[in-house]
Amino acid sequence: MAALSKIPHSCYEIGHTWNPSCVMSTLEITAGALEVSFKIYAPLYLVSSSLQIHGQGDLSSRC
Repeated sequence: MAALSKIPHSCYEIGHTWNPSCVMSTLEITAGALEVSFKIYAPLYLVSSSLQIHGQGDLSSRC
């Protein structure tokens, strides 16, 4: 912790310059990450579950 006190800048100046609040910056980053991951993984999960429902079985057992 002593090493951090030698830095003459705050986390706002170094890490999250768009918002001075650490909590709000964390929430904004989390919301953005969840939005993108949902767009990526939701179609994959839907395709996987529809294949399992239609009798294709478990896709991981084919390897």
